[in-house]
Amino acid sequence: MEDLSNQFTVENIERTLHHFYHDVESQAQANKFLISAQTSPEAWQFAWQLLHPTKPYEAQFFGASTLHAKVSKQWNELPSDHYGPLRDRLLASMFTYTTGPKVILTRLCIAMSSFIIQTITDFWPSAISDLMSAFQPQNIPNASPQQVANVLLELLTVLSEEFQTTHLAQARVGIVRNCLRQSLDLVMNLVQSVLSKTSAPADMCEMSLKCYSSWALLGPAVLEYKSLLLLAFDSVYRDEISQTALETLTNIANHPESSKHPTLILEMIEHITKFDDLLKKTSQEYDMDKLNSLYGLIINVGENHCHLLLDTVINKPLKKDMVLKFIGYILQCSSTPGQYPIDEICSEQAFGFWYTLQDAITSNKHFEQLLLIFHPVFQALLDAYLIKLRYPPENVYKQWKSDERESFRCYRQDIGDSIMYCYNILRTAALANLMAHLNIATTTASNNPSQWQYLEACLFAFKEVSESVDIKENQFIPVFMNHLRNIPLQHIRIISATMEAIDILIK
Repeated sequence: MEDLSNQFTVENIERTLHHFYHDVESQAQANKFLISAQTSPEAWQFAWQLLHPTKPYEAQFFGASTLHAKVSKQWNELPSDHYGPLRDRLLASMFTYTTGPKVILTRLCIAMSSFIIQTITDFWPSAISDLMSAFQPQNIPNASPQQVANVLLELLTVLSEEFQTTHLAQARVGIVRNCLRQSLDLVMNLVQSVLSKTSAPADMCEMSLKCYSSWALLGPAVLEYKSLLLLAFDSVYRDEISQTALETLTNIANHPESSKHPTLILEMIEHITKFDDLLKKTSQEYDMDKLNSLYGLIINVGENHCHLLLDTVINKPLKKDMVLKFIGYILQCSSTPGQYPIDEICSEQAFGFWYTLQDAITSNKHFEQLLLIFHPVFQALLDAYLIKLRYPPENVYKQWKSDERESFRCYRQDIGDSIMYCYNILRTAALANLMAHLNIATTTASNNPSQWQYLEACLFAFKEVSESVDIKENQFIPVFMNHLRNIPLQHIRIISATMEAIDILIK
């Protein structure tokens, strides 16, 4: 590649872009030149020339990216009397690219977002309402009404996201955020107007959900729009946008201020407890991505609002069954059929919840009452883990890749930790349960040595529990130690698990 001596002309930039995309050997040199060009004062001019519709795609993309870079990082270069012309040209370019290419349009949305962030406190306080007026079908005759609406929604979505990543002086952050929040009603009403139309196209609804989720980042006021929350739950049942709706609801549940809105969270839980058929259908269709998202929402709500769940069980008896059904879904997640990590990866999501729940129970002033309520849940969880712990048949395990074996090893260790959480709640009942399983597993392995996996899982579980058992426990540990003489030591993993259990108990 020839030395262009920092001559930042359109021709030189286009030539360098060609080298960057098509000549590996000169890519580093080309990149260096392009970065210099992008940070040069001339960039304010050549960016527009590169954005011309007749230019190559690479040039258009670089032009749009350059505008974003200049507005976001070198705003101080621009005289204040240039703000208006820059805004108008950005808007005109967005109109031009409303029909695509999508990537160029997105870069222009980001550039316009940066412009709004820089000017909304003084030069352009009415930015959002002005843009809503501008993005009307009659103003962009070359695009369909749906395309126009999608661009406006994307711009509003990107605006909130860009604010989160823009480096502003600390004193300006709060001022800009408050200016954006003043338009929250306008934005949420737009989102609601789309989602409430049963005839609205899927891509427009998806963009609306993303906008709702994005604006939640600006503050807790978005949590006040309960009608939008209901529309988001309705969207979960629409296959084309279900994933986006679940991600949106998860973001709402994760909101730092959500704990200050317990009524809203309980409404979310009430809607979640209607997921029976949806979970069943998703599982039967083996749609693991969607199943992960469904359980992800449920678990996020559970982890973030565990104390609310317990307070509701104690203080609102009419909602007790609802909470237990909700937690039952998380138990269902932990019990997901199939071999981890080959057949399923859903079950690993729930480990954090069980720690949070047992910790919240044991530290609650209504500890004794909660123990009685949640005893069956943790018994069922322990039973589920004795299944999930098991190795697959040896001929199957031998075919696993090394990373799959390592994932399973870590998964078993996480189960080991969770079994200790079960013990913290169940105490001697956990030992009684494990002994009952151990007796059955020992008989099974004695009758058929190839069926050793159940026994190994029981020994593993006993080893994990033994670390927490009181040294004075004299009801089940002696029985367990005495039972060890009955263990059929015919497989290396049984021998290893037995020795580890003995070692822990001796210590």
